Amino acid sequence: MKSVDIRTASYFPGAFVFIGIIMALWVPVVAVMQIYWLMVLLLGISALLITSHHRISIDPKKKEVFDYVWILWNKTGEKVSYNKIDYIFIKENKRRQTLHSRVSSTSVSDSVYDAYLRLNNDRKIHLYQRKSKNKLIDKISPIADDLNIEWFDYT
Repeated sequence: MKSVDIRTASYFPGAFVFIGIIMALWVPVVAVMQIYWLMVLLLGISALLITSHHRISIDPKKKEVFDYVWILWNKTGEKVSYNKIDYIFIKENKRRQTLHSRVSSTSVSDSVYDAYLRLNNDRKIHLYQRKSKNKLIDKISPIADDLNIEWFDYT
């Protein structure tokens, strides 16, 4: 078995990542205006917003799972030891969102699919969340193959 490193989700919401991209696009304009302190500030903030994300590293040789946040090339998180990885499973969850306005409110509900890694010490580690089960299966199948484990669909 080989080590697996998985980028699971962005740390910041999509709107903040978009703002980071816009800030990065303004760097050449600020450089032409020769406002170097603002250029460095824009580069730093945009790098933080664009590159920060959640990751999971699985090392079968050391029998460790490292669930961490990657922020500006710094890893912060927790390492968990295990004896064996049991399997990966998919679970369907209902999601409900209520939208309010001045005169009314509307509730929207849909289903999302979550993939979890189950360790033998009854610990579950969240891998992915997708609206499409087929896209989720496409993400977890190579991971299950690399770790020589099975995946199950509990939906």
